[in-house]
Amino acid sequence: MKEKVFLLILFLFQSIPSLWGQEKISNSFEERGGNSFMFGVDFQGYQPLFLGHNFLAKSYRHHPGFLIDSRMGIQDFVGVGLSLGKNVSKVEEFEILGNDFELARFRQSSVYIYYQHLIGRRMNVEPRIGYGLLSIKHSGPDDFYRLRFEQFLSGVNVNLGANSAKSLIFHGGIQYALLSGADIVINPEDKKYITKSNGLQFSFGMRLEFHGFWK
Repeated sequence: MKEKVFLLILFLFQSIPSLWGQEKISNSFEERGGNSFMFGVDFQGYQPLFLGHNFLAKSYRHHPGFLIDSRMGIQDFVGVGLSLGKNVSKVEEFEILGNDFELARFRQSSVYIYYQHLIGRRMNVEPRIGYGLLSIKHSGPDDFYRLRFEQFLSGVNVNLGANSAKSLIFHGGIQYALLSGADIVINPEDKKYITKSNGLQFSFGMRLEFHGFWK
């Protein structure tokens, strides 16, 4: 089931550019919003999905979360961003860490760089790469336990301007994360199962963009 969902998302992203193929758009530097500086603030919801046979994929029921994102760069072109997110997951199995935890709070932060490829006057495809940290705090009746992972990130968004000035942007995307918890102290038999994972994150949201301060 997970593989079918992943293939469907990839097909949709691959198909989007052909829908606007009849509209000729230049991706030259001169066409990128007059090369004006842009600052954006983003609010979005997301759903995490961890893959494979590992602790993060097998031990939780992951609920949707939210992200707050800020970025700056050149309008419709390139830039850098900072993202902060949180979701709460139900702990379903915790034999390895040996405690009666009920909930796990996932908090993530990341920095990224992005590039926007225009496929319409109001639409672009945005590949990105980044680096982040994931902290997981487990809560129980009498105790808590925290795990920390590094994340190496890559993904793609599709952005659609709601108005001609593109000050309001609606977007959806998919992000892949390769996770490593090399600093986690655990017995050697369980080290790989606990500390290595990978996953996907599906997100939808809207962004306010402020631009035209200078060119």
